[in-house]
Order: sequence, then C-alpha cells, then structure tokens
Amino acid sequence: EFVLKDGGYGTFLEYMHLLGTDHLTREDIHDHVSSLRERYIYSGAKVVGTHTFGATLEKLSKLGIAENLDKINQTEITGIKESIIAARKKGKDYLGQKLPEKFLTYASVGPQGECYRGFQLFQNFKQAKEKHLPRLGPNQAG
Repeated sequence: EFVLKDGGYGTFLEYMHLLGTDHLTREDIHDHVSSLRERYIYSGAKVVGTHTFGATLEKLSKLGIAENLDKINQTEITGIKESIIAARKKGKDYLGQKLPEKFLTYASVGPQGECYRGFQLFQNFKQAKEKHLPRLGPNQAG
C-alpha cells in the first residue's frame, strides 16, 4: 500500500520568510504550520508529523530557550489533533475520498548537533559535487 506522508514544514516557513531563531516559539507560526498540515491531510496524507525537526535540546540551549522544549513538543502534538479535526470537517480529501479513520503520527527529530539551513546544505552539496564529480566516469555521474 502506498502511504502519503506530510513534511517540509521548515522549508515552507523558509519559503514564506518566516523561519528564524524564534520560529519555534512564535504563536503565528503555529497557525501557518497547522494550515499546511491541514492541506497535507486534505491532499491525502495518512501520516502526519510535528514541526519539531529543529527543536533539539542543544539547539534550543544555544538560543537560550531550552526551557521551552516540552511546550514546543506539546504544542505540536495538540496541533496535529487540531489539524485532523479541522480536516475532518471537510469530510473528504480533494479527490473525494473519505478521510481515514485513523492517522499515523510521528515526531520529527533533527540532528542533535549543528543543523544546516537549506541554502547552506545546497552550497555544501554543490561544493562536494564540483570536487568529486570529475573523478567519476561519464556513466557514473548521473
């Protein structure tokens, strides 16, 4: 069986210019994440997760907000429940299929050390590709 999963909350927030050092504790971010999560459910996602990839104790400690770790996680769990309830009010997904009786949920846990932002990761990949790709033969570069 094919199961559709949600994800990419940080990428969405970065695209909307909302990602910053305070985004895990800002109330307005919860609304954006909930809206995106509802769209995932409405689009057929049966697996729904938390927006907690960057909410590690080490990262929050560096930001001086480590005491918010439990609150951030609890807010996201509550957000999943609220998003499922909101999506159920529509009754069906965008294809007209009945929404599932149950959803699988997961907690997104990112690296416990430094975490690259998207552009930094792209730059590192680009540099690695430029350095190592010439060593491969033409049939291996794909």
